Amino acid sequence: MIKKIVAICLVILSFSIVLSGCDFFTSYFELDGISDNMSEAITEHYGLTIPQTAEFVRGHIDKGFRDPCIIVVFRVPQNDLRLAMDSEWIVEEYVSNTIDGVRSDQCYFRAGKQDKYQRHAQLFVTKADENGNVLVMLDGANPSTNWID
Repeated sequence: MIKKIVAICLVILSFSIVLSGCDFFTSYFELDGISDNMSEAITEHYGLTIPQTAEFVRGHIDKGFRDPCIIVVFRVPQNDLRLAMDSEWIVEEYVSNTIDGVRSDQCYFRAGKQDKYQRHAQLFVTKADENGNVLVMLDGANPSTNWID
């Protein structure tokens, strides 16, 4: 009898969670831009100050159990990018990625602080287009959902 009552309570609890729209189990968050809060966090944790001239393309935060990451893709004038990176960014050779169907031309890596978060990052950069803009993809490890406004 007790087992039936417990089973019924568990079923009711499960339906309550599902029907309430609770996003407790949500781990994927689409970004609709780069907020000031997120920009400050990216600067602090990844050593990249996103320039005012940057145009947001897309992005998301994935807080899944394995390899949580933040992906931010933006377009920026080529000359502004190098100024936005702190001195801890190093060039990675023989590494590339595809950003919105365009093969990256350069890759940079920045090791994270040796703390519990281990927030390292990679930047993939395409060749400059006819207007001198490059497409940049930031791939940062272990982001926080507190960065989302």
